[in-house]
This record gives sequence, C-alpha cells and structure tokens, in this order.
Amino acid sequence: MILQILMILSYIFQYSGWNYTFFRKHFTYPYYNSYGRFFNTLPHAISGFQIAEFYITIKFKIRRNLTIIINLLILIIVSVYKFDNNPIVSKFGGIRLNIASICIFLIFFYLFHDKAGNNKIKKFLDIITNYTAGIYFLHFLIGYGHFMKFILGKQISTLFGCIIIYLVSYISCFILDKLFGNSKLRHLIK
Repeated sequence: MILQILMILSYIFQYSGWNYTFFRKHFTYPYYNSYGRFFNTLPHAISGFQIAEFYITIKFKIRRNLTIIINLLILIIVSVYKFDNNPIVSKFGGIRLNIASICIFLIFFYLFHDKAGNNKIKKFLDIITNYTAGIYFLHFLIGYGHFMKFILGKQISTLFGCIIIYLVSYISCFILDKLFGNSKLRHLIK
C-alpha cells in the first residue's frame, strides 16, 4: 500500500510541476538533474517491484502469445497517442512512459524466455548485457562528446548513431573491466 501511495504522489508531483519547479529553483544542474529525477523514475521502480511481487511473469506465461500481442498493441497506442498531457518533468516522467516500459519488458521477456534455454542465445544475451550499468553511465558522456559529434555528424540522432554509441560504450566498459581486474572498481561497470 505504501508503494502505491508513493507512486500516486510521484505522479501528482510530476503532473503539477512541483517536483520540476522545486529542484530547478533550489538546486544547480547536477543536483536537479539527478535528485530531481527521483520522483520521475520512482513509478518505474515500483512497477518493477510489483511485477516481481505479484508474479506477473509467471501468471501471464500461460497465455504467452496473447500477452505479447496485447502488450504490443498497448505499446503502439501509447506511442502514437500522447494522452498524458505532457507532465512537467525533465526526463523519464509520466504514466505513458511507465506503461510503455512495462509493455516493452513483458514483450521481450516472453519473446526470449523460452529461448533462454538455448545455450547460443543465452551466451549472446549474457555478452550483450554484461556491461549494462557501465553502458548506462557512459552513453551520455560518449554521445554528447565532441569526438562522436565530429565522427557521426547529423547521424548521431539516428538508430545508426545509437548503435555506434552503444558499441563505443561497450568497448570502453570491456577495456575498463580488463584494467580493473577483480578489484571492487569493476562493480562500476557490471
């Protein structure tokens, strides 16, 4: 019950603009850009906890194909029709993005869940997701760096640019992993 109340409060703070206004007024860029996003991302975290707590992935496994189709339709609807009147947030806010992220998670979970037993697919998924934290931390710095803007030019905002930024971030994390070895610093990227 506490989590649902926090989720409701988070949406109230987002759609009213209180969160955005408060952090922009009282804090500098690094602080409002990190701490200010707490209430923007809180519903995503709570949704993840609730999916796990209520065993949603196990319950919907019986109707795997129907679940994929329904989530795909919902994802298309929330992507095309922007029904949430644009919450006043810096990034990652609004109920529409939360619904979309849940749909994306469930679609990919059921698409690859049965195939995860296949050793080749499992190995491939382990390889491309090995440095998820590091890629998340680095992609912004790499993507907005002068070097990538010089190399990619206008293609930086395309799918091709996104893939290149991912690959550069992945390679950077791979190199850092080899440099860190078994030290505690490797937890920064894994």
